[in-house]
Amino acid sequence: MNADYWNAGISLMQSGSPGRWRSLMAANDIARDNHAALTACAEAAAKAKKDQSCTITVAVPKNP
Repeated sequence: MNADYWNAGISLMQSGSPGRWRSLMAANDIARDNHAALTACAEAAAKAKKDQSCTITVAVPKNP
């Protein structure tokens, strides 16, 4: 592969398991879109020293 290691790894994951790659990207989108809410929830969990329930927003898939 004539690419840097990062892009080579992406190519391997995409070709090795396309479905799992799509799932990983969907999870990444949810985490990115809800970064502030997830950060606040993690801070609340640390302060309370117990698990917290959090509300996030999940966008409609672009390519279902």
